[in-house]
Amino acid sequence: MPRPRAPKRTMELTEQAVEHGVARLAQLDEARQAKRDRCTRAARDAASDDNDPVDSLSPVFDRFTLSGGEAVVQSTNFSEEDINMLWRVVEEHVVLRWNVGRGKKCKYGGKDVMLMMLTALKHCGKWDVVASVFKINPPTFQKMIMKFTEMISPFVYARFVEDTNTKWSMRELVVAGKTFSNFACARYATDVTFQPANIPYGLCEGRSIYFSGKHKLHGYKVEVSVLPTGKAINCTSHHPGHVSDIEIFRRNQAFHSQNMKKSEADKRLQDEGPLVTEYPD
Repeated sequence: MPRPRAPKRTMELTEQAVEHGVARLAQLDEARQAKRDRCTRAARDAASDDNDPVDSLSPVFDRFTLSGGEAVVQSTNFSEEDINMLWRVVEEHVVLRWNVGRGKKCKYGGKDVMLMMLTALKHCGKWDVVASVFKINPPTFQKMIMKFTEMISPFVYARFVEDTNTKWSMRELVVAGKTFSNFACARYATDVTFQPANIPYGLCEGRSIYFSGKHKLHGYKVEVSVLPTGKAINCTSHHPGHVSDIEIFRRNQAFHSQNMKKSEADKRLQDEGPLVTEYPD
């Protein structure tokens, strides 16, 4: 006769647990930054003696705010005000798509999962490290974060990247006085950024495509185009580390061809660029 299973023990997320988790994330972040020979800044421990349960639609977020003003910043690189502002932008989109329809529902609300997602994006070298901060089983945490990210990413990209590209034409930059100081005729700057990653499992041949000879690390590359205002207007899909920067640029040629072409309003602007004769349009 099979033995009855013991009931699963659930762990409550308390202010002390948040404090301990944030401290662990801060230590991991400092160690990672030190390994890359970057300057690190000391993080203050979040502290609170209030153990009363939080009664709200986003108890996890409220636990972090009750644990001290630095807890949210250390976990996500966003201030409490930044996250509240972001939530106001995405709230309607999330409410209509998160925990709706048939099937098992997630016990965490949209704002709490957004906080977890931002924490994972900053610290997630391994899923179990960040999952332990929120007292969630790592496989469950990974599945939840990936599902939420896939749901919210297209909306966030359209809202903060594509809309910015539409708003800031070359004429708008000139009128606002926000052109590049050293190259005023350029609308945006483009570069390829490298994101280190863990060495993938598998045969050596399969792993080698993720190795960047330039950075001497395994990881991914993306090309990002940024306006003089500091806002991105395009970000490509990620590419394995072995793909050259120029090849990524060529694969994104359709975007550049469309966005470097002058509009009728742009043609009325004074152009003193070095290639104005060869490329008047």
